Amino acid sequence: QRRVHGRAVQCDGLSVRDVYQARCREHHCKCNSAFLRSLPDLPNDFSMTVLDLSKNMVGPKGIFPVLDVLGILPEVKILNLSENYLDNNSLHAVVLAVKDHPALEELDVSGNPVSWTGGMSLLELVSDNTRLQRLKADGTEIPDSIVETIQKKLQNSIDKQRRRHDRGPRPLSGGVSARIRALRLQFDELLEREPHSDGRVHKRHIIKGYKHNLQLQGEDAAALQRPSHFWIELQRRCNPDADDLISWESYLLVSMCSDISYDQADSSQLQAEFSAWDRANLEYVDLADLKHMMSHLNNGVLPTDAEVEQRLRMFEASLDNTVGPDEFQVLLYEWLQGYAAMEKLTDGGVPVVGEVSRLPSTKMPNTLLKHVPV
Repeated sequence: QRRVHGRAVQCDGLSVRDVYQARCREHHCKCNSAFLRSLPDLPNDFSMTVLDLSKNMVGPKGIFPVLDVLGILPEVKILNLSENYLDNNSLHAVVLAVKDHPALEELDVSGNPVSWTGGMSLLELVSDNTRLQRLKADGTEIPDSIVETIQKKLQNSIDKQRRRHDRGPRPLSGGVSARIRALRLQFDELLEREPHSDGRVHKRHIIKGYKHNLQLQGEDAAALQRPSHFWIELQRRCNPDADDLISWESYLLVSMCSDISYDQADSSQLQAEFSAWDRANLEYVDLADLKHMMSHLNNGVLPTDAEVEQRLRMFEASLDNTVGPDEFQVLLYEWLQGYAAMEKLTDGGVPVVGEVSRLPSTKMPNTLLKHVPV
């Protein structure tokens, strides 16, 4: 399943073309034949980078299944919706769908009968989206003054991103970041002693990782107070493979966050999110975009300022800092699992024994919060 605008869309084993046809049926509208032919018909191929619907005349109703398709295509960089009879309401739906898209750089809505109201939606988009590079709105009924304001805001955003990029990385210096580096060193040493072809270690080593994390915080005595069944449960939470081996991500997250279970799907989702924001492959992302990152992971729902601040305080960080892939995992993994647990409860499901069911409002584990200033 993939989440689109807060709803689950079943995609496994389906092609993008299959998904589009299914969404058209759900929206009670006809498929646009030209757009349908342009979509991949291979199952699980979601690698499209361009959606070109120029002069396809999908209309204000037919745009909705198109936006659902966009939601399952995280690599789309260009979206051309010119001359499609979109009105102000449907343009607003477009803005809501693309504002937190992780890769979109160019949007063309030229030649649509949208007016001042549509212009306000586009102004909202360029104010919120920090990745957009080009926006075309020629041949509409949007007043020239609004179009000019939109382009100025867009250029200001581009210039700001360029200045931020030119400054290079601004790494963290707090205790959490230092412990991540120490755990990485320990994990690499374990790999040298017990090499495995896929870069994994035996699950029993999570005990060393957990104890090392406590030691780095001056909490050596805490490990002595753990009952024997705690260490068994700790290994289970790593979700080892059939050979009882665990990955670096599992080792890191279970060592740092003692009350979570490792889920490869959640970790992979964070890796994909990191890559989407690290378009230049610089191995770091800017925390100034943290709110939008969390929004994209949360199906377009913007987090509160308090949620963002909690993430930053956890790392003794500010919006001026950058983080690497491992720091990004620790920063957002527990929050992501808490959101997934909340979603499961909201959907009427009952948490299964052994699964993470922690809600976003619960207190962070002491293993991670030791260095958070009060």
